[in-house]
Amino acid sequence: MPSQDPMCGKGTLLLEAAIWWPEARYVGCDTDEAQLEACQQNAAYIGAEVATHLADVSNLNSLPFANQSIDKLMTAPPWDRQFEASGGLRSFYRAMLPELFRVLRSDGSMALLLNMEAAKIMRELLTQEKTWGVAVERRFDITHHTVGVLMLIQPKDPGSNFETEYSLLPWEDE
Repeated sequence: MPSQDPMCGKGTLLLEAAIWWPEARYVGCDTDEAQLEACQQNAAYIGAEVATHLADVSNLNSLPFANQSIDKLMTAPPWDRQFEASGGLRSFYRAMLPELFRVLRSDGSMALLLNMEAAKIMRELLTQEKTWGVAVERRFDITHHTVGVLMLIQPKDPGSNFETEYSLLPWEDE
């Protein structure tokens, strides 16, 4: 099963994963041809293979994948800092989520790297989502002024309250 970053930019997340799990298949998409070229150059530098495609995740059916064909999805969507989110964060994330859920397998998982403001918006949007929810959320310092949020989104278990019962990440001790 492929691992995919629908807004891969220069490939930072994909290539970090490729270093740790070289046997997996990696696919990156972005709206910027120059970013995809940089991703390919970075992949060649570390000896990784990454397929890249020009696509806009905010448009339904724009990613070049069949429904429920992606096992793992990881991305750092725009935070309206280095790269702007078209129409603002809430509007962009609202448009992005249906396309991500379309390509993600029903038993798949999605990891998002966000800042605090973006994570708050994402949490609000996911409370309206019937089948997907935040399974794990962790905060960490990215810089002196920026707190990062790693959010793992998985299918909701009908018997759990996903938005308040976060579990440990697989590598964390209990």
